[in-house]
Amino acid sequence: MLDQIDIAVNGPTLDEAIEELIRELKTYAEDYRDNMSLFLNAPNRKGHFPYILRVWLCDNTRKLNHFWRFKYAPKIWSPEKVLR
Repeated sequence: MLDQIDIAVNGPTLDEAIEELIRELKTYAEDYRDNMSLFLNAPNRKGHFPYILRVWLCDNTRKLNHFWRFKYAPKIWSPEKVLR
Protein backbone atom coordinates (compact mmCIF):
# COMPACT_ATOMS: atom_id res chain seq x y z
CA MET A 1 0.00 0.00 0.00
CA LEU A 2 2.73 2.40 0.87
CA ASP A 3 4.28 1.86 -2.54
CA GLN A 4 1.00 2.51 -4.35
CA ILE A 5 0.61 5.99 -2.90
CA ASP A 6 4.23 6.96 -2.34
CA ILE A 7 4.07 7.42 1.42
CA ALA A 8 6.95 6.28 3.57
CA VAL A 9 7.14 6.48 7.34
CA ASN A 10 9.57 5.46 10.03
CA GLY A 11 9.10 4.64 13.66
CA PRO A 12 11.02 2.88 16.37
CA THR A 13 8.16 0.40 16.73
CA LEU A 14 5.48 -0.94 14.42
CA ASP A 15 2.80 0.82 16.50
CA GLU A 16 4.51 4.19 16.17
CA ALA A 17 5.10 3.68 12.45
CA ILE A 18 1.40 2.88 11.93
CA GLU A 19 0.40 5.97 13.93
CA GLU A 20 2.67 8.07 11.72
CA LEU A 21 1.27 6.38 8.60
CA ILE A 22 -2.27 7.22 9.65
CA ARG A 23 -1.35 10.87 10.25
CA GLU A 24 0.28 11.05 6.81
CA LEU A 25 -2.66 9.31 5.13
CA LYS A 26 -5.16 11.69 6.72
CA THR A 27 -3.12 14.71 5.64
CA TYR A 28 -2.78 13.39 2.10
CA ALA A 29 -6.52 12.58 1.95
CA GLU A 30 -7.30 16.19 2.94
CA ASP A 31 -4.95 17.50 0.25
CA TYR A 32 -6.51 15.12 -2.28
CA ARG A 33 -10.00 16.34 -1.38
CA ASP A 34 -8.98 19.99 -1.55
CA ASN A 35 -7.30 19.53 -4.96
CA MET A 36 -9.35 16.67 -6.37
CA SER A 37 -9.47 17.79 -9.99
CA LEU A 38 -5.71 18.20 -10.00
CA PHE A 39 -5.02 14.81 -8.41
CA LEU A 40 -7.57 12.92 -10.52
CA ASN A 41 -6.00 14.29 -13.69
CA ALA A 42 -2.38 13.71 -12.69
CA PRO A 43 -1.08 10.42 -14.13
CA ASN A 44 0.96 9.65 -11.02
CA ARG A 45 -1.86 10.50 -8.58
CA LYS A 46 -5.16 9.37 -10.09
CA GLY A 47 -4.50 5.74 -9.13
CA HIS A 48 -4.37 6.77 -5.48
CA PHE A 49 -8.11 7.43 -5.43
CA PRO A 50 -9.23 3.96 -4.20
CA TYR A 51 -6.82 4.20 -1.26
CA ILE A 52 -7.87 7.76 -0.45
CA LEU A 53 -11.51 6.71 -0.63
CA ARG A 54 -10.78 4.05 2.00
CA VAL A 55 -9.31 6.75 4.26
CA TRP A 56 -12.42 8.90 3.77
CA LEU A 57 -14.71 5.96 4.56
CA CYS A 58 -12.96 5.28 7.87
CA ASP A 59 -14.62 7.94 9.97
CA ASN A 60 -12.19 7.76 12.87
CA THR A 61 -8.57 7.03 13.64
CA ARG A 62 -9.42 3.75 15.39
CA LYS A 63 -10.99 2.34 12.21
CA LEU A 64 -8.03 3.50 10.12
CA ASN A 65 -5.62 1.93 12.58
CA HIS A 66 -7.50 -1.36 12.50
CA PHE A 67 -7.70 -1.42 8.71
CA TRP A 68 -4.03 -0.59 8.03
CA ARG A 69 -2.72 -2.78 10.84
CA PHE A 70 -4.50 -5.93 9.70
CA LYS A 71 -4.57 -5.30 5.97
CA TYR A 72 -1.05 -4.03 5.34
CA ALA A 73 1.23 -4.25 8.38
CA PRO A 74 1.98 -7.98 7.99
CA LYS A 75 3.09 -7.29 4.40
CA ILE A 76 5.38 -4.36 5.20
CA TRP A 77 6.88 -5.51 8.48
CA SER A 78 7.76 -8.89 9.83
CA PRO A 79 10.48 -10.20 12.15
CA GLU A 80 12.00 -12.08 9.21
CA LYS A 81 12.48 -8.83 7.27
CA VAL A 82 14.07 -7.14 10.29
CA LEU A 83 16.54 -9.97 10.83
CA ARG A 84 17.80 -9.94 7.24
